Amino acid sequence: MCLVYLILFTILNYFIPKAKCVTKKYYITITVLFALIPSLIQLMMTEAFSTWFNETFGIDLVDFMQFRFQSITTAFQSDIASQGLGSFLYVDVPWYDGFVHMNIHNDIVRIYLELSIVGLVVFLYGFSSIAKNVYSFLVIVYMFIELAVSHFLGNGSIPFWVLVYALIFFFNYDDTKYKSIKTLDTIDPPLSLSLYRTEDNDFE
Repeated sequence: MCLVYLILFTILNYFIPKAKCVTKKYYITITVLFALIPSLIQLMMTEAFSTWFNETFGIDLVDFMQFRFQSITTAFQSDIASQGLGSFLYVDVPWYDGFVHMNIHNDIVRIYLELSIVGLVVFLYGFSSIAKNVYSFLVIVYMFIELAVSHFLGNGSIPFWVLVYALIFFFNYDDTKYKSIKTLDTIDPPLSLSLYRTEDNDFE
């Protein structure tokens, strides 16, 4: 995913200027798309979809999702949903004769279970609205994709968030204002001011 984004940024750099802004419709679109992920995952966890996936691709859905299927299913069936951020770090997934402590590996689903659909929408829209141009918006989209397939809201994820915020700040930074202020020093003074300075020098 990182390599794909690197190639995408390199290509877009030749066609889209950094100052190209994003509008409110971008924030709403990305919020709606990622807010639908929990519902789509619930549809995928049905027996009918698992059978269709196996018959179509010849791959067991549980093996394809690397056992995330069990952890997410257990999370949705749990009765501790919507008890606040941080209340759903791990679930006890049935494993042979016992249980195994597992992360659900999907922070979008985790936010949905902890804060309900309202909290998820607020989180998605709040983060996406930070973007001021196309490139910072793409960084946020990448962050949402990672949250949908892994877990970065927890221990050991500080470097990821530092990098994300640094990239957003870098792309949001408008250096045109600095350049416009800097060019003021190179502008010739008005004619009236020049005459005034000349008269002062003559007087002295």
